Amino acid sequence: FKDNIVPNLLVEWEKRISTQEDLEMYRHDLSEILTEKKTIHDLRYQVKDCNGNNIWIRCCGILKWNEEKTTPLFFSGRVSCQDNDFVVDAITNFPREHAAIAKINELCKVSDEICVIGFCLNNFTEINETKGRYFGNLILQHISNKLSNRFGSKISFFRLDGMRFMAIVSPTYNSSVEDIVDKMREIIEQEYRTADISVRHPCAFGVLNHNDENESAQMVLENTITLILAAKTFPDVKYIEHSPENIRKMKEMANMALCLGQEVANNMENFRIVVQPIVTADGNEPLKGEALLRWKYKGQNVSPAVFIPLLEKGKMILPVGKWVFEQSVRTCKRILSYEPRFKMSFNVSYLQIMDDDFIKFIEQTLKKYRMDGSHFIAELTETHFDESPEKLKEFVEGCKKLGMQIALDDFGSGYSSLGLLLKYPATVVKLDRSLLAEVTESEEKMYFIRSIVYACHQFGKTVCVEGVETEEEDRIVKNTGCDMIQGYFHYKPVEVSELYEILAERNK
Repeated sequence: FKDNIVPNLLVEWEKRISTQEDLEMYRHDLSEILTEKKTIHDLRYQVKDCNGNNIWIRCCGILKWNEEKTTPLFFSGRVSCQDNDFVVDAITNFPREHAAIAKINELCKVSDEICVIGFCLNNFTEINETKGRYFGNLILQHISNKLSNRFGSKISFFRLDGMRFMAIVSPTYNSSVEDIVDKMREIIEQEYRTADISVRHPCAFGVLNHNDENESAQMVLENTITLILAAKTFPDVKYIEHSPENIRKMKEMANMALCLGQEVANNMENFRIVVQPIVTADGNEPLKGEALLRWKYKGQNVSPAVFIPLLEKGKMILPVGKWVFEQSVRTCKRILSYEPRFKMSFNVSYLQIMDDDFIKFIEQTLKKYRMDGSHFIAELTETHFDESPEKLKEFVEGCKKLGMQIALDDFGSGYSSLGLLLKYPATVVKLDRSLLAEVTESEEKMYFIRSIVYACHQFGKTVCVEGVETEEEDRIVKNTGCDMIQGYFHYKPVEVSELYEILAERNK
């Protein structure tokens, strides 16, 4: 302003706010202060200075109420200019990590405990590569705007490195962590769906309650980033909490990642494949099998749900995936001497689809072992189909030239729809166990599954139901008209030597 004394300040100040979104955020915060009797105001946004230039500012302060909290007595605070590039992220308008440290230090003066939520947005590298960085930035802007509008001044958001973010909850916000995380996840998942991005886990969350006066704000920031990394490793968990036990697990995960790198360098030492037989629905004959990767760490088997994401994160899945395929070919070649009709399926990750050398490796490996591609099925999840359609098309065409089939895995999970059956070139559809659970609940849902099987058959696709574990489930599944069944009721994943014995015994 031209002068330090500004009559009718609030009205004049609103005229200086640069964008309508910032104006709405500002008004919303003032409304909350008055209706919820809040005492803290802290916002960052753009205003025009007296020369008409847009500048980033931070406006913060405290409001003093009378004892009955019926009348505001005075507001005291400051407005300070912010370095646009250093403090505020140009895409999300979220302050950067230096501002997060300042915020933590500031709140520590007025509160004994601070709730910090770290979160990340997943698959953005692939989104930028396949849809373009401009498209990715638009999604970021929509998510950040909706988060800011939904929570106002109740939560301060900050952008850290990459696609990692921090949310610092106001001490005056009376809402459970579960509720806050649910609302944030709802916004993020909705934006992914609106953008037609099919990702099973678009985001991951970690929660830290800072109440240690000996722990610096920098340490809080570093622990939050560590939590986010851990949360990505356990995508099915609502959020990871900061605790000594979880810190121990995170360090163990870091050690695992290092050991996996050594395994790859040492020609896949301690890796092996097992095979889960898949039986025919009409006669329980094990005519197919799915090759599954197993790994021993410190003498113990580690769940694939733990080590596969680590392989993918470090792109180690590329050499490991080639090794798995070669092992599958070698195993299948021997199986054919017991059962000439046998087909082996193998899982393909998104990164392998993007690898131009993978289909060449498949062709070379088949020639090396003098094997026909018709004995192999490449299993893809539905996320492959939307994230890189051009690369997928190249991969599928390459497989078809080699006589291989394509299977759509986990159908019925995530955002699956019958449209996938028409749109994509899978010849085998594997129904996810989540659908099987619904089958056993009511007769109406049984008819629904039958209709999916019927639709698949109409388009020339065979159907395999996964996750069949009990005799009752087996009976129900066979009534749906499916072609193949996979699950513990018939066979668990078995060692390769045991599979040879099973097939030899059945073919006596």
